[in-house]
Amino acid sequence: MSNKIKLIFFDFDGTLCPISGDHILFEKEFIEFLKKKYSLDEITKKKRKEIKETMSHEEWENLKREARKLWMKTFEIPSEIKDSLTKLKNNFRLIIFSVASKKYIHEILENNNLDHLIFDKIYSTRDDFEGELSKEPWMFKEIAKREGLETSECAHIGDQEYNDYLNSKEAGFRAFLVDNGQPKPVKISELDKFLN
Repeated sequence: MSNKIKLIFFDFDGTLCPISGDHILFEKEFIEFLKKKYSLDEITKKKRKEIKETMSHEEWENLKREARKLWMKTFEIPSEIKDSLTKLKNNFRLIIFSVASKKYIHEILENNNLDHLIFDKIYSTRDDFEGELSKEPWMFKEIAKREGLETSECAHIGDQEYNDYLNSKEAGFRAFLVDNGQPKPVKISELDKFLN
């Protein structure tokens, strides 16, 4: 069994695209969206509840999707991450493994002019694992198998301790957390130092 890393898995929301995983920020953006849509100067909790009560659950969710789609256009993948990915591509195969849909990921990559050739593949729990909403150890193993590699030849970097770090580690991967205050954080720009 080889210990040389050949393939790096990247989480997407909160890792490659830091702002996209910020649910609190989305709630603020959603309030701004509601203000514009209903021509209001302010949206109180009471007003938001009133608006929600005039709609079915499906209509409310569609409204949130509409707001998120507009917000997505503002998502920026930082230039230092883009530069780091380009450098890592010289020595490793790179894939994205996320709970987000492939369509969503492709759209953000396109909006950021991030060359699709940087990533060999995109795997989504929603699209590739029957709509699952978490990354389980068996999924990491399955993707490594599909890619023709041992788990010891793979690394994963993400922002969530359980979903990204512990589950990939349990699968036999080298596991890393991005520098967001978690234990033993690394910067994507320094990842190659830990893998070579």
